[in-house]
Amino acid sequence: MGYSILPDRDGSLSIRYDTCYRGKYYEHYYVFLKKKDDDDNDDDNDQNKIKIIAHTLPNFIPLVSIRDLYLHLDFRLFNESIIEYLNSYVSRREQLNQLEKCKAIEISQVDTNRPLSSITIFAETYASKKNRSIKIKLRYQDMTSSHPSSVEILKINEDGSERPILFKLAPLFMKYSLLEACEIAFLPAEE
Repeated sequence: MGYSILPDRDGSLSIRYDTCYRGKYYEHYYVFLKKKDDDDNDDDNDQNKIKIIAHTLPNFIPLVSIRDLYLHLDFRLFNESIIEYLNSYVSRREQLNQLEKCKAIEISQVDTNRPLSSITIFAETYASKKNRSIKIKLRYQDMTSSHPSSVEILKINEDGSERPILFKLAPLFMKYSLLEACEIAFLPAEE
């Protein structure tokens, strides 16, 4: 989990960000930096001697804000902030992928947005003798978090109407991975 700084022959820098989740490495992302030329007419402040010339980061990472906050003041914080966003995204994605292994629910549909800040899971649960259709709505206000800031669990009735249920289970999703939370919440109790 981290980043590597790779100097190029022309004096520019390539920064490689290595993403991981639970000890397994996933994809790499890059930011390419270059010293500004004297004739650069950017809208940036003249004090800023480094500019971002390209990157492969997902578009929902607030790179301009991170650049403005840290690039010219604290290079380490610039890189740590980017890796925090990336690893949180990878964590949310991989937790969602792991849900396929869940023995407590059978997922019929998952709706998400690109940054995975909004996830809705439609599933059948077997926690009681009667199967129950549920909807789990997860919202992530903090894009550097692997755990949702709000959770709503709804029962889907036969007529398609929904009603909130299991309020006490919501904190499980804010503490554990999605797979662990679903198994704790919905696995039938041992007899």
